[in-house]
Amino acid sequence: MDNVIIKKSSKVAAVDFVPAWGDLDGNIRRLAEAAEKVAEQGVDYAVFPETAVSGYLFSDSAELAPYLDTIPGKTTAAILPILARTGMYMSVGIAERDTDTGLLNAIRILD
Repeated sequence: MDNVIIKKSSKVAAVDFVPAWGDLDGNIRRLAEAAEKVAEQGVDYAVFPETAVSGYLFSDSAELAPYLDTIPGKTTAAILPILARTGMYMSVGIAERDTDTGLLNAIRILD
């Protein structure tokens, strides 16, 4: 336990992030930019909304399918280097293509 750091307090942010419907690559880019800005404000843990990567309000899973990501995938490739550099943690909602079960509406805690 020599490398464990215990903080007396942590700065947590609920991030008002509005994804664009069906713009996977653009949302990932904007999510990475938002994570950078939040980290610059000294936030230790940032909470992003459900389906922040794909956008919201798809009529069915077939309509959502082109905007699914995997874990690891495009989102983690964009976000994890920022978190490693800044030490921030974040949770983000990802419409995930799961190789075992198909579609998941997942929340991931990344560090």
